Amino acid sequence: MRRFLSALQFVAIISAAVLVCSCGGKPGTHKAKMEIPSLGVSMDIPSGWTLDDPHMCHKGRCCTGILMDEPLDDSGFENMAASMSREYGCKIISQRKTSISGHQAIIVHLREPGGGNLLRAYVKRGDRIVWVSFMICKDEPYSRYEDRLMESVNSMKL
Repeated sequence: MRRFLSALQFVAIISAAVLVCSCGGKPGTHKAKMEIPSLGVSMDIPSGWTLDDPHMCHKGRCCTGILMDEPLDDSGFENMAASMSREYGCKIISQRKTSISGHQAIIVHLREPGGGNLLRAYVKRGDRIVWVSFMICKDEPYSRYEDRLMESVNSMKL
């Protein structure tokens, strides 16, 4: 009987350790992350969203997120972010300069020609621009997602 209790206690201890380690120290706090391991970049995906692969996530049929990076061009960080914001005929609704994880950043709310909304964050990381883009289709109210998207953006670690 003593041997059975020891084995049962061992299994309980291992199970508790796995639960705590896999959840960042507290049960229920684990968040899926998009990441670019080669740059040491990671960020929580928005609450309620599903991670598709290390660079992409989604919610439902028409809300998507992507985390990417590319080399800065000769125009500089701010000009490149402005150019990327105008891609595909998007209209800038609002934008603000800020800092994310100690790096120069620009956060932009865009409206695409089809009526969908995008939240983009551009971050200068050395000679690269790291950017995340969340697309909310025109059938979904952007305001319903904005807070969760900003929480995700603000969780970015570089």
